[in-house]
Amino acid sequence: MPLTPDIYLDHDRCILCSRCIRASRMADGKSVFGFEGRGIAMRLNIDAEGGLGETQMAAIDKAARVCPVACIVIKHDSYRVPNGSRRYDTAPIGSEIEAKASGGETVTALLAAAKPRLATCALTGCFGCHMSLLDIDERILELIDLVDLDRSPFDDKKAFDGPVDIGLVEGGCSNEYNVLELRDFRQHCRILVSVGACAINGGVPAMRNTIGLRGVPGGSQSQRSHARRRRHDSE
Repeated sequence: MPLTPDIYLDHDRCILCSRCIRASRMADGKSVFGFEGRGIAMRLNIDAEGGLGETQMAAIDKAARVCPVACIVIKHDSYRVPNGSRRYDTAPIGSEIEAKASGGETVTALLAAAKPRLATCALTGCFGCHMSLLDIDERILELIDLVDLDRSPFDDKKAFDGPVDIGLVEGGCSNEYNVLELRDFRQHCRILVSVGACAINGGVPAMRNTIGLRGVPGGSQSQRSHARRRRHDSE
């Protein structure tokens, strides 16, 4: 979808993270983008009937450069460095900080000879992403031949044995425990990957963000205080 001579919008890449919407409103003060539709029909759209031509968006705007998946493409800029010459086309991520190991081998060479270490964790969600992995049935044995599994619900391991190469995160942060768990997981993983709708844009758990506590049973301050007193008395 061509927007301006300088900007191109690729809907197929969009993950509905809303970063461009918030950047346009809060940083640029223009309110260029918005969501239309609901559920699986939701998509990013221009907040103007005549398209981007009726807005004042420019390539230098924060909203034009905040997209993590290149849904919003800046023309004449995105491919300034040709394929094959980009930073990680010839060397893996992390190679710039690798150190020489014993015997003159680099850390990258040692990692290439060993199986990568994988960890997974599930925050607030339905656990469906982990179940989807289990649905590959006996083929999961082939996966074990390719990676070493560290902390994960799959092996019921609650603590890390050490640093891991790749961490897969399912679910979103909905309480303080989720935040602490995610921070600890981040510290142990060289590469962190968000898996599924809940981890990427909140999913079903995020639907409660639009509902005040007073709008649900047990949500008022007095009811919460009463519940805490009951728990304290029972202890």
